[in-house]
Order: sequence, then structure tokens, then C-alpha cells
Amino acid sequence: MSGPIRRAFGRHKIEFFITIGLFMLSLALVTLAFGPFGGNRLVQVGERLGFAIIVAVIVRWTNIFFTAGEHIVASSDQEYHDAVKVAKHKVWVCQTWLHGIDRDAVEILASNATNIRLLLSSFKPGSHIYPRITGRGIRESIAKGNVASSVAPFVERNKTDRVRFNYSHHPAWIVVIDSYVYWGPTPVHADNHSIDFLFHKHSLSSPEGAFWSTQFELLWDEHHSVSFEGELQFNEKLADS
Repeated sequence: MSGPIRRAFGRHKIEFFITIGLFMLSLALVTLAFGPFGGNRLVQVGERLGFAIIVAVIVRWTNIFFTAGEHIVASSDQEYHDAVKVAKHKVWVCQTWLHGIDRDAVEILASNATNIRLLLSSFKPGSHIYPRITGRGIRESIAKGNVASSVAPFVERNKTDRVRFNYSHHPAWIVVIDSYVYWGPTPVHADNHSIDFLFHKHSLSSPEGAFWSTQFELLWDEHHSVSFEGELQFNEKLADS
């Protein structure tokens, strides 16, 4: 079962079982009209009602499947990684640091995407990274190492121009892959990617997708982030990456 169809059933599970009941009822009403009681007025009314239910069910589930394909809400860590691997045009990532550190960075660089942006957290004084690591009980030195390791593959490939470091607001983790946006809230005590129900996905053509893509663009701007060279003064571990 494909992803959109599986999600459609998952989000409309109760409605699906109600639909089965209605469909069985409508078939019974239609079948009854072809039996010995077919001339009965009530049976004829039931036949028309049965056909109406069948048409309504078909229209309703057709709409659900098209909606699931174009405007997806639920996603997962696995779906996110699968999308990165097959990306053809764009991979923009905004996270504290990459969940899989250098492994995720290699995965991003291995994609066919030509428009790559990696936006990680800056250690500029006053940056949001400090309350973030306090909530998770992570030492500053460890956090700096995580960020440095996340960008190391970019440094090795001389692609530090694809990297910036956000020191201002952090509305959520945001990932733009081709025509979809993945995003989710940042929990106080846990990793962003540790809980699948924190994953959301929207088409870029939807209001939600356009909103989160714009948020990324704002954070990438020089008023909210610094370049790799600018971050060297705040994170000394970058020099060793």
C-alpha cells in the first residue's frame, strides 16, 4: 500500500469501517430490489437510497485519496530520509545539528539535489542553542562537536558556502525537499527526530508548506544567521572539522 493511501486509511480509520457498513447496507438494498419484493414501493425507495449511498461513498473516498496525495500532514523520520536520498532539485535543512551527525551530511551531499542549504545552530552569545542544550543536559563542548561533525563532510568537499549558522529565533526544525516541506516542534528534553508524531509534511503549494519554506528563507538571511567563516569565532571546533 502506497504512503498516501496508507496515511488516508490511518487518519480515517473509523470512517473507513463506517463506510464498509454503509456499503454493505446499500448493496443489500439494491439486491433486494431484484428479488421477489422488487415491486414493493418501500423496496424501490430503498434501492434508490442504496445507489445514492454508493455514489456518496465513491465521491468521499476519491476526495480523501486525492487530498492525501497533495496535502499530507503525517510523516516520519524514515520518510524524511527516503526523500533526501531521491531528491532531485532542493534539500534545505534547518536543525540544531544533524540527527545522524556526519552520516546525515553525507546522505544530503550524495543526493542529486543541486540546491543544498544546511542551517545549523550558532554559538553566538544569546543564541537559542544555549537553552536548547540546557534542556537536554548536553555540555556546550559536546554540542559544538555535534555541529562541527555535522558540517565536516561539507568542509571536506569545499562546500562551506552551502552552510550557515542560525543564532536568532528557532521556530521549529524545517526541511525543504523538492516540492515538500517537512517540519516539527522541538521538544525540551528529546531529539527532534526521536518521535515520529513530531513529523509533519506539506506540499510547497499549500499554505502550510509556503509558510514554513518562507520561515527557512528568513532564518537563512544574514539578519538571523552567519556564514561558516563568521561562525568560526563562536565555535572553535569548526576549525578541526
